Amino acid sequence: AGPDRRTRPFYPTPRLIEMGQQSIEIFLEALAFVRPVPLPPAELARRPGILTGFARELVECYLAHRFSMLEPFPETEALFKHDFGYLIFTHLIQTMQMQDADGGIFGAAPAGEMSRRYGVSRATVRNVLDLSERKGLIVQEAKAGRHIRFTPVFVDLAERWVATDLAWLNHLMQRTTLRLGIDTLLVS
Repeated sequence: AGPDRRTRPFYPTPRLIEMGQQSIEIFLEALAFVRPVPLPPAELARRPGILTGFARELVECYLAHRFSMLEPFPETEALFKHDFGYLIFTHLIQTMQMQDADGGIFGAAPAGEMSRRYGVSRATVRNVLDLSERKGLIVQEAKAGRHIRFTPVFVDLAERWVATDLAWLNHLMQRTTLRLGIDTLLVS
């Protein structure tokens, strides 16, 4: 509440809370590949105060330093400004595989599957894939983006993105657990 009577407090729905916890769980699962996490990611993500603490740290870091994860990666700006661009970008990273003797890196991007998974139209998925191709990140090998070849630009971007994202997550989780008085949960 504030001086403007039209201001209303924000209360997240149970579904929004569940989505946030699922996101943090996925991040913690990825972080566990890099450093030990003493509790199972699902348990830690649902621990009281973790979700709100994570959100608070994210906002405070932005307000204090104007840092966001998009800043170090200007080449992703066009993708992330597009509806569901972030989800499609991370999906592409998850499908990366080396498949030939020349070191070519390929992946799968079936528009129908991503459409169902993210609750978005196939046209939106195809638009993001086409944009990725125009930006020189991928080459669509088959119709509807089923098989794609990643360019060296994409591979470099994905490696930098994942490393920076994991470091950022580690920072946020350390700050969150410290603020909650449970800093011993994450091993340094």
